[in-house]
Amino acid sequence: MLTTFALEPRRARVLAAKCLPALATAVVACLFALAAAVPATAVAAAVRGVEASWNVALQTVLGWITVMVLMTAQGLAMGLLLLNAPAAIVICLAGTALWSFVAQLGETGETLDE
Repeated sequence: MLTTFALEPRRARVLAAKCLPALATAVVACLFALAAAVPATAVAAAVRGVEASWNVALQTVLGWITVMVLMTAQGLAMGLLLLNAPAAIVICLAGTALWSFVAQLGETGETLDE
């Protein structure tokens, strides 16, 4: 990263070059997951002998894609801050697991969350 900044001193340009492909990949991966869910839903419904439900609100799908892009941006920010991709991955995954654990504590978790 430091070499990149030495060769191109405009940091906004360097950060855009690093972040935009990852964020675009997150959107493409979400669209791919949705496309893969269509035949999976049809097969699961056929195996269970029930009618497949295709009712998904557009706001739900857009919200899910937004959350995935924000989580990707969080990982990118952590990686850029630490300059260490493995540490950023561990911190992002451990943070999610930690808050899930705190949420399951009930009233004690609510006290910790405040």
